[in-house]
Amino acid sequence: MLRPPGESVKRVERFGFTALTNLTGSRGPRKLRPHGGKGMNRRFFEGVRGRAWRLVQGTTGFVGLLVLLAPHLVAQQPQRRANRLVEILAQDKSAISGETWTFVDREHRPYDITELRATLNKLLANKNAQGQPTLAPIVRIPAEGDQDVRWIIKQVLESGAMGIIVPQVEEREQALKVVQSMRYPQLKGSKYPNPPGRRGCGCSGGAGWGLQNPADYVSLADVWPLNPQGELIAFPMIETPLGVKNVNAILDVPGVGGVLIGPSDLTMNHGEGRWNSPEDKKPDTEAAIQTVAKACVARKKTCAMVTANDKETQQYLSMGFKAIYATYRPGSSS
Repeated sequence: MLRPPGESVKRVERFGFTALTNLTGSRGPRKLRPHGGKGMNRRFFEGVRGRAWRLVQGTTGFVGLLVLLAPHLVAQQPQRRANRLVEILAQDKSAISGETWTFVDREHRPYDITELRATLNKLLANKNAQGQPTLAPIVRIPAEGDQDVRWIIKQVLESGAMGIIVPQVEEREQALKVVQSMRYPQLKGSKYPNPPGRRGCGCSGGAGWGLQNPADYVSLADVWPLNPQGELIAFPMIETPLGVKNVNAILDVPGVGGVLIGPSDLTMNHGEGRWNSPEDKKPDTEAAIQTVAKACVARKKTCAMVTANDKETQQYLSMGFKAIYATYRPGSSS
């Protein structure tokens, strides 16, 4: 086949195919053939060829780049995120504390924002090979669902937290306030305008995430899964009979990522004494746990549980729980 004067041809070999492609011409690839291709199924090859070529045209109309991909590499890869907990849950996988996230408790420890910020800075500085914080810090705040949570959530998120856990949430309106406190007011024309955000814009929480531009942080500091690109997650805690009764309404609040069961307070509030383990049978508490788990599974929301050993962890994973605060694992809490 004739080529225009001055047109150059380069052999490109990728994934078992040889391609002859123009570098300076505008007519695209001249020829594509498999190595020793006589025995190759023609329909298969033509299908591969049709999906393989990707041309990026420069402003002059010349071919700037050719990429050849095998079909098995065309499939969409999981999204790389800042928050490894959200990354795992978005793939419908189980997230165990100490592996992808860590539980930062400031409910039963003194709430000191200076100390908390130092703790979060240390956690966020520990990055993996992909540049993500190795363990996403999820903070349990001291205020309960029926108390003023908004100012505390604002301070904790501005310090770099990637998720918020609020104790003893019992009603839909309390869960709604949590979500609104975590969201910035949305831009006009936003795909996800509701619930309206109430978070004030200090807009500095992304420095530890590796984001230097506050605008980048604002675009990512939204609640998942309401906003599929969001890097924050909201976990109301279910710890009372009223919370169990209203769990469906709580889970239905847009922006709630799931619920965390607090078994110690749950069994105390059912009048069955202190929680020791699933083997320590407490009928009302066990029924409540089942109710919450079924509600989460039905709504495809994350159900999270606290465990003291691997046997308990495996038991709750088998019930459909997706996030486990495994208190016995290194790195599970900070």
